Formats: sequence, structure tokens, C-alpha cells
Amino acid sequence: MMYFQKITPEAFEKINLKSDNLIGKRFRIIYEISEEITEDNDGMEDTYEIYTITTIEKL
Repeated sequence: MMYFQKITPEAFEKINLKSDNLIGKRFRIIYEISEEITEDNDGMEDTYEIYTITTIEKL
């Protein structure tokens, strides 16, 4: 299972991902991974991967 944190506006407009009609359907998803670095109050850095859907198509 993968979790996506973001979706581009172009991909969001293609398919209504909140529709119950899509449950159990298959999709082709193209995504990109970017890194985000955050720093806490003690100066410690954490690196996170952000998964963003760039294209989505119903199969």
C-alpha cells in the first residue's frame, strides 16, 4: 500500500477520487517523489519523502 500526500491540480481534475463508484477499480498512477527537510527546535533535521500524483487514469 502506498500513501500519496499531494496531487497536482491537473490530475485532480481528471478523476473524482471521492466517488464511491471508483471503489475496487484499477488505475494507472504516475507520481514523483520529492524530499522535504524540516528542523526541530533542537536543530535536528529530518528528511521526509513526499509522494505526489502527477497523472491518473482509470483502466
